[in-house]
Amino acid sequence: MLLHKAYLELPLHKVYFTPGCTGSAILSIQKRLQDLSFFLPTPTGVYDQATQTAIKSFQDANYLPTDGITDWKTYLRLWRDSGMEVAQTERATVLASTGAALHISRKARTLSLYIGNNLSGQYSIAVGKPGTPTPLGNYTITTKVPNPGGILGTRWMGLNYESYGIHGTNRPWLIGQAVSLGCIRMHNADVEGVFNSVRLGTPVLIRE
Repeated sequence: MLLHKAYLELPLHKVYFTPGCTGSAILSIQKRLQDLSFFLPTPTGVYDQATQTAIKSFQDANYLPTDGITDWKTYLRLWRDSGMEVAQTERATVLASTGAALHISRKARTLSLYIGNNLSGQYSIAVGKPGTPTPLGNYTITTKVPNPGGILGTRWMGLNYESYGIHGTNRPWLIGQAVSLGCIRMHNADVEGVFNSVRLGTPVLIRE
């Protein structure tokens, strides 16, 4: 498996492109789709029917809602595999260099940061609501995005599972509740500290 750091052209909270949109961001999306073999026409910078069809195909291949709209989840998935790659053989070095791990408890609604065997910090979080629960399991951090903005707050750490991640929030009063679509929300000050303490490949253990 390859681990990745995302380099994004736009803040995620500004991403919502539909047919009829134009501009350099659309051109970049078309070129990215072309690189991934989802877009065949010459990129024009116009969100036309061919672009919508390519986005639908990309969404279907990546287990996203196939609405043809480029929202922040689709945009982040488009660019997830770009940028700096860390090969499998380097993964042990990446982990050893931090010795960090994240343990998340859905029931207690806490995220615990461990450095080595020591508990470095424990933070209140919001988790998925009953209809869209935060998935249990063992994951790793595969993307880190500073300042995604909007509902994602000041930091995003994507997991190697669909479009789930750990992020900040612009609704801090909901921390401690089960209200999300499955992602883990944190206070912005807390997520910034965790963001600086982990690297690509850091284990994330989600338990009940």
